Amino acid sequence: MDLFTSLISINWSPAALGAVAVVTLGLILQVRKLAREIRDLEDRVLPKMSSQVRELHQWAGKEDEEGVKLMYVRRSLEDTMDKLVVAIAEQTVQIGRLLNKIDANNR
Repeated sequence: MDLFTSLISINWSPAALGAVAVVTLGLILQVRKLAREIRDLEDRVLPKMSSQVRELHQWAGKEDEEGVKLMYVRRSLEDTMDKLVVAIAEQTVQIGRLLNKIDANNR
């Protein structure tokens, strides 16, 4: 027996039927309210998003004086930044060792 058949076969009291009707009506009203809110949100947000996508597309097409797209990072710059990060990390380790030696000598 499926759920629908079992619900129909129950001998519902008028109070229970009224409660089910009230809950169902409340759910329908909430769904309608949410649908209105979604439409309002679409009306406000979608035009702005569309404009932002157009601006991003225009900006992505811009190039520097050498013809390289501004949105892309040159490989040489990326390599230099990686080397800088490694150098800073190594210096931090060395400074830590020096501080430990100074601390050990002060004891």
